[in-house]
Amino acid sequence: MLTGKDHPLKLLFSARDPAAAHAIGNLVKQTCLDSRFSPWIVASPPASELLEGLPCECFVLSKDLSMNPDLLNLSVKKLLEQLSPDAIIAGASGPDAGVDEVLVKLADGIRSYVVQDFWGDVNLTLNAPPDCYLVVDHLAAELTGQRVDSEISIVGSVKHASYGELDVSMLRASRRVALEVGEDELVIGYFGMPLGHLEGYWRTLETLAESIQGWPITLIYRPHPKEDKHVRDRTCDILNRVEGFSEDKSSCVEKTLAACDLILSCYSSCGIDSEMLGRNLAQDNRLSIFLLYDTEIIEYYQRYTRLNDLPLSLQKRSLTIKDCSVLRETLDAFLSVESRRDYLSSEFRLPSGGESIYRVLDKVYQDCRS
Repeated sequence: MLTGKDHPLKLLFSARDPAAAHAIGNLVKQTCLDSRFSPWIVASPPASELLEGLPCECFVLSKDLSMNPDLLNLSVKKLLEQLSPDAIIAGASGPDAGVDEVLVKLADGIRSYVVQDFWGDVNLTLNAPPDCYLVVDHLAAELTGQRVDSEISIVGSVKHASYGELDVSMLRASRRVALEVGEDELVIGYFGMPLGHLEGYWRTLETLAESIQGWPITLIYRPHPKEDKHVRDRTCDILNRVEGFSEDKSSCVEKTLAACDLILSCYSSCGIDSEMLGRNLAQDNRLSIFLLYDTEIIEYYQRYTRLNDLPLSLQKRSLTIKDCSVLRETLDAFLSVESRRDYLSSEFRLPSGGESIYRVLDKVYQDCRS
């Protein structure tokens, strides 16, 4: 229930995954400066670790509580009764259910929104979609519309709203100094995903390590925040067979992405992050390559995303390797700056995230005041 036109709208934001936390964090920062709104945050790890320093109250739900459906439902219900928000803005998390999904399910007349950071990302674990999905572009809108009847609003990439302010050349130079590599030396980054429960993930890593052994490269592994110590240690054991390997300790993922020439993952959204960073460069010679050649990983990706390929690859802004037998020769083909530059299409770029925050907040305000 709204509090009257002279009072700020009460917004409750939520996130539980890192990518969602970046998008929600960008929105909260601007909301705190906008007199139209009064914000709160509710979050669970690892997102809460990224959001607690923001200038508004943050309710942190412990990992143990988040893993207990009954306690989670009770806690969220009490919070909604206590705060009585005018709108809920949740991050897109998955593949299981957590605070974001429970919050939307229990909204009960409160206007609810979910901010997507990947095309068509819809979590229907609780069979409770929000009133509105806030999506990146027309492809995301089309894919989302195939799965839900919710309203869909194209706003741009909220997660990358602040990327336009980054000096990518400086980030690249500083990270390479720390790595003790020159500009003409090849840096390959492997970006982990929380897929350690799938044997196909380990087969993918084994094949990668075997394919690049003996190459004169620097290989860095960037763990995903949701990878536990066992998964990180096992990943390091496999990739340590490659000379020049190290685990990335940088606090800034953008620095690591900027430093790399090849960005490898199964299907991490870091590929999108890298693409958005490249908008700041006159000539971006970095290439994201997705290792989507293990049957189990392919099936898992397709089941979760409802996609057969990665949209960036379809637009020649990244490459997807679907056959492990050509992994070594494909990677070898893109070791040179010229080969990467020739491959990358100049006809497609993701929309800028610069105005996305204002589009979201203006829409929420208009929806709630109408």
